[in-house]
Amino acid sequence: MKNIWCRSCRRMVASGRFCDNCFAPLEFRETSRHSGQTRIPWKPIAVVCAIIFGLIIISSIIEGVRKQSAPSNISNPPALTQPAGSQPGRPLDYSQFITTAKAVLRSEVSEIGLSSASTNLMLIPSSASEYKEARQLLPQVQKKLKEARERAEIEANPLKVLSSNWEKGGFGTVALWKVTFYNRSDKPVGNIKYRTAYFAETGATG
Repeated sequence: MKNIWCRSCRRMVASGRFCDNCFAPLEFRETSRHSGQTRIPWKPIAVVCAIIFGLIIISSIIEGVRKQSAPSNISNPPALTQPAGSQPGRPLDYSQFITTAKAVLRSEVSEIGLSSASTNLMLIPSSASEYKEARQLLPQVQKKLKEARERAEIEANPLKVLSSNWEKGGFGTVALWKVTFYNRSDKPVGNIKYRTAYFAETGATG
């Protein structure tokens, strides 16, 4: 029977699905007894490189055609919107920014949508008629954006360690850990895994 290395207890054990010593799942990797050299699949690598090179060439050709077909006079791009009755030369429709911000506050939107609405409100200059209303809406949008970011962070990392301590057991040969977690989300969390480290008086870790 082949022996394999257990990464949990760090010793050679009999091959199987679980370690006979610490009962951790084992990762079996068959190794060669010969020179240990790995044959590199040159042919598939060459095919992949040829495909990538061809895509780069095609992309360059398309980009060149696009630049040639684009209008040469781009020094004065047209305004994004020019609503009726607005001041001449006004580049943006600031009223649309106000309408979007109100819609964002009424509905559940993504963090990107909230961030975009916040940025648009800050772009409205003090000379615009919508400036006062934008200043009133901006704190509400930013508050909702902060709440959305907090929810996203909780979804990504729902557990918070409240306390952790350990004591010796098994006549001083076993470390018994007690860790208390707090689930910040409204969903149950299972299969919790964590890593511990031990430092000896000599500075060695385990």
